[in-house]
Amino acid sequence: MSSFLLQSKAVQALIWNLHIEQSDVYTVEEHDVIRKHFLPTFLEPDFFIEHKLPYVEKPAFGREGDSIQIINGENRQKSKQNNYHEQVMVYQQYSPLPMRKVMTPDGMLDLHVLVGSFLIKEEYGAIGVRAGNIITGNESCFLPVGLIEEKIT
Repeated sequence: MSSFLLQSKAVQALIWNLHIEQSDVYTVEEHDVIRKHFLPTFLEPDFFIEHKLPYVEKPAFGREGDSIQIINGENRQKSKQNNYHEQVMVYQQYSPLPMRKVMTPDGMLDLHVLVGSFLIKEEYGAIGVRAGNIITGNESCFLPVGLIEEKIT
């Protein structure tokens, strides 16, 4: 059950909300980590609209860039797929992905790069790199990177 709950991007909104309220749920060090490494995330877009900040609308349980919009004033970029449009959405500050040259089956391309990390039972499991369009969807190149523990004999 806990893994299901942690898959929800709404958890990021909860973490951010507790942080901005300076909740004593977190230590001073944890508040510092959240401030430095989490993007502001809410269950409504009001904060971004009021402050005229670009933001991303994404489904709480979405996958692979499906049903995502990047909203920057009147400019909106939408993902090709829209399968999760009826879900609860979260609204997160937009942070542009870096672009890098990536060798693909179509040759060398300038692509947006997204790095993700995976934990299994509180242990690092892998790092994944996706390279694709501004919204990295299921058409993106997936370049997994695994860590193998070496045993010394």
